Amino acid sequence: MRYEGLGHPLGTVGTINLKGVGDVRVTVIAKTNHGARLRLQTKPAQKEALLLRFYVDGGSPGVARARIVALVKDLARRLSFNP
Repeated sequence: MRYEGLGHPLGTVGTINLKGVGDVRVTVIAKTNHGARLRLQTKPAQKEALLLRFYVDGGSPGVARARIVALVKDLARRLSFNP
C-alpha cells in the first residue's frame, strides 16, 4: 500500500484504520518521493474486506460485478515483485 504524507524510517511499525476494514498493522518497507510504501499485516476477515472494497463494483450489498481483470493484473504485479 502506498501512503502519502510524512515520511517514516524503514521498518517503522504502526497501525492504520481503514474504513470498512478496521485497524490494520503496517510496516514501512520503502520510502517514496511523497511518503512510503507499507506492508499490510491483515487478518483473514480484513483481507476479504479489502478484496471486496478494491475489486468489486456495485452500490448494493453483495457482489454485483467483480473486476477480475484488475484483480489478476494486480496479483501478477505483486507476485513479480515489481512496484
